[in-house]
Amino acid sequence: LGRRDPVDCMVGVSFCAVLGVGMALCASWGLAAGFGVIFTPLHLNIPFLLVGLGVDDAFILVTEFQRASQKGQGKTEAMRTAMRVGGMSIFITSLTDFLAFAIGSTTQLPALSAFCVYAGLGVIFDFFFQVTFFMACVSLNASRSENQRRDCICCFRAKSEPDHIPYQTPARGCCCFKCTSDVLEPNFKRYASTLVTWPCRAFICALFLIFLGLSSNGIHRMQVNFKLDWFLPADSYLNKAFKWEKDYFVSSTPFYVYIKDVDYYNRQVELNRIQTFLQTSKWIVEQSTSFWFPDFLSWCKDTTPYSNYYQNVSGIVSLTNETLFYNGLSTYINSNGSRYIRDIQFIDSSDPTRGILASRGSGQISVTEFTNSGKEKYEAMTELRSECNDAMNYNDARVFSNNFLYWEEFSLIRGELIQNILIAVAVMFIIVFVMIVQWQVVLSVALAIGATIINTLGMSYYWGVELNSVVTIFVLISIGLSVDYSAHIGHTFKESYGTSIERAVKALTNTGPPVFNAIFSTFIAILVLANSKTYIYKVFFQFFLLTTLFGGFNGLVVLPALLATIGGDKIEASSPTDVLEAGRKSIGGASALMLEKKESTVDGRNSLAGKSTQLNNAL
Repeated sequence: LGRRDPVDCMVGVSFCAVLGVGMALCASWGLAAGFGVIFTPLHLNIPFLLVGLGVDDAFILVTEFQRASQKGQGKTEAMRTAMRVGGMSIFITSLTDFLAFAIGSTTQLPALSAFCVYAGLGVIFDFFFQVTFFMACVSLNASRSENQRRDCICCFRAKSEPDHIPYQTPARGCCCFKCTSDVLEPNFKRYASTLVTWPCRAFICALFLIFLGLSSNGIHRMQVNFKLDWFLPADSYLNKAFKWEKDYFVSSTPFYVYIKDVDYYNRQVELNRIQTFLQTSKWIVEQSTSFWFPDFLSWCKDTTPYSNYYQNVSGIVSLTNETLFYNGLSTYINSNGSRYIRDIQFIDSSDPTRGILASRGSGQISVTEFTNSGKEKYEAMTELRSECNDAMNYNDARVFSNNFLYWEEFSLIRGELIQNILIAVAVMFIIVFVMIVQWQVVLSVALAIGATIINTLGMSYYWGVELNSVVTIFVLISIGLSVDYSAHIGHTFKESYGTSIERAVKALTNTGPPVFNAIFSTFIAILVLANSKTYIYKVFFQFFLLTTLFGGFNGLVVLPALLATIGGDKIEASSPTDVLEAGRKSIGGASALMLEKKESTVDGRNSLAGKSTQLNNAL
């Protein structure tokens, strides 16, 4: 944040920036938990998001404060400038991120909805503490610098140098590092001047389209999949056991068919269909099913007096006496059919003729959690439901397995992801348009943000990532970071004057260094996760790395080149003379004389009477 100087190095302010993020995290988690929002292990990734956003905001605010100080502004005026320029910039990004997460909280997936609630509150509190607590720390730090007190150990003064002015005179070096020059801003100016040349812009455009094409292909090919064993380290005991089961044995997934309190006696035809479904479905392992109805009827066939009422019509077996049906079933499950005693619940066990409250059958699905793809698991689940519905109405009989809790998301996740991305991009476009207004800048920023999202998701396919709820959450985090990497450049461009090329150079020179610092610090921070063995942190590392790389590429390379091309000119009329010259070129001699009259009145150099005579003569 600071310079290589014993007074201006801002180590203490850096600590305050991270402390502000911690305060935002505690406040958001406490508020959300207080309202009863669920907390899942995926929420543990939110601190990384808030650190990335908070550090980026801190770089923007401090850079604007330092730039104002370098222009000779006092502490109070520099704070105003930092809040007016940098504060507005981080307000745009924070509001955009918050609204994106707020709308994302309406998703049908409870875990994803809860994540968006926690993340959205975190973004708002992060902005609040940055513009209050952190800027207060910057102000106190400025007072310390004015008194020439050393950073962190402010009880001691630095070597007295009467000519030293914080952030204006050259840095003096700190500790063992004697290099005092600022390397980022001059290099960014040279880099920006090269970037806006036509050959560079053409090359950047070609590279942008190549990345966009590869990413689009990756998104198209990406499959939906999720396996519980992904959450286990590769060398864990359980993972090895799962591997042995897959290699040496036929594994399957248990399921049940639940039947509610229907009139079982009058619906024996449908009970026969349930048995047929269990025996003929391609998704059910042969000889793995267990259903009380056919075994009960077989027992009735060989047992009196039930055999007198047993009938078989074209393969449809039934018992034609209702009283014997219910009493016989009670007798059966308490004798030969005792293995079904937990599968049948009578309304009143002392009087079976009152009917059955609920019953169930069971079996094994040939598709498993650990060996099949997400597409196969979803197909098995949906077809089993459809076949069971054909046998007995869905409201009366349902197929269920505990694994369906995970397979269910395969039908929702792609649609939810697309919906959240589209909503987030739409929200970003609206907020950026309202705050920046200039449509060329808004379109460029939106394109850079959208490209970062597409690049991050699409390129993850080539890294072996498949779609699921975990990936969806990381995509939302990527959206939040990509906004910060592009919107600040766009806002600075909007505030700059000159031709489109000059404005692009100014935007990249002024805002490029803090954005680069934010990207680089995030990149360094996530390198510790490079060797992670847990699925969540492996994917987290992949997405954060791709976000920083493509966010930096689109924000610091593509966006400036695009703004230099279509951003438009913005000429500043800074004096009455400039207005006069513009008027002379646009409206002719007589009108120019009138402007001269106005100019002379402002300057006070000519008399009113003389100018009136001149104007009358001209007219």
